[in-house]
Amino acid sequence: MIINVSRSQGFQACRRKQWFYDQGLGALKVAEPLSMGSAYHKGTAHLTAKRDREGALKVAEESYRSDLAKAKLILPEEQVLHERNIELIKRMINAQADQYTKDNWTVLKPEVEFLVPLPGTEHHCHFVHKILHPDQEGICTEPFNGKCYHPHYLKGKTDAILSWNGMIWIMERKTSGMKQNIFWDQWYLSHQLSAYVYGARKATGLPINGVILEKMPKPAKNQDPFSFDYSPEREPYLRSESDLAEFESELVSIAEDYERAATVGKSAFYRNPQSCIDYNRRCDFWDTCKRGGVPNAGEFAQRNPDYVELEYYKLLGLEAPKCSPTPAVVAE
Repeated sequence: MIINVSRSQGFQACRRKQWFYDQGLGALKVAEPLSMGSAYHKGTAHLTAKRDREGALKVAEESYRSDLAKAKLILPEEQVLHERNIELIKRMINAQADQYTKDNWTVLKPEVEFLVPLPGTEHHCHFVHKILHPDQEGICTEPFNGKCYHPHYLKGKTDAILSWNGMIWIMERKTSGMKQNIFWDQWYLSHQLSAYVYGARKATGLPINGVILEKMPKPAKNQDPFSFDYSPEREPYLRSESDLAEFESELVSIAEDYERAATVGKSAFYRNPQSCIDYNRRCDFWDTCKRGGVPNAGEFAQRNPDYVELEYYKLLGLEAPKCSPTPAVVAE
């Protein structure tokens, strides 16, 4: 299979939620925190690579509005909230741009996209087989079956790779309202940071030392967001050869568990109720799971294939399925 950080984390957090996602189900409403994070991330990636403040603001706004365009319904009061969010994102990026005028790094690569095979995992073909032979159940019985013979792959994309203070780093950013030092502890063993270093190293050949994680603070609900101090904080996270070897071993195990579950079907994608309110909001599939796990007609949108799903077609030299974005409907 082709696995990325999102699939790995999703499968570990709640298999049933990942199952719904793999069936192509998407929420009808915009996931506001996710859209804000994505827009901010894209804007700051542009800012890092080009030192272009106005371009970064434009990229961030276009990203957020693109997410809005995928929503089935936007209520008037929600539209006001979304416009407010766009303004807050712009304030964050402006604070970032102010900080970057003081920095002296050199951008080695503005962005790195990678698809790297995981060693020792040849002939894991369930997902490839579904595309090549949709009329056949199961996987190939012969170990060498043409295009079906593939290993697991790690797919990902990082922002800029920088030379900074005599070392090579990937810059990664998060937004968070968490003020405690515990925020920083979660990243020492993070698969996300390890995946970026592992994949970018193999794709570029650069001896990347680790990740500089930048946190943009977010105001609490009782704080005025328009007078808030948006001052970014940073922490470096190194990854050694042994760290990356352990990550590789763990990711292979996750991918193998994932593919085994996929060959069984929904029953192997069991629920984890501890994840129902991750990120302080209800999971999009919470109501569905309460009813026994069968979505109602019209409850979800059929999402477009994501970049991992499209990568299978590139890998196989096939034409990808056509995407058809769903336009937003603004309520009267």
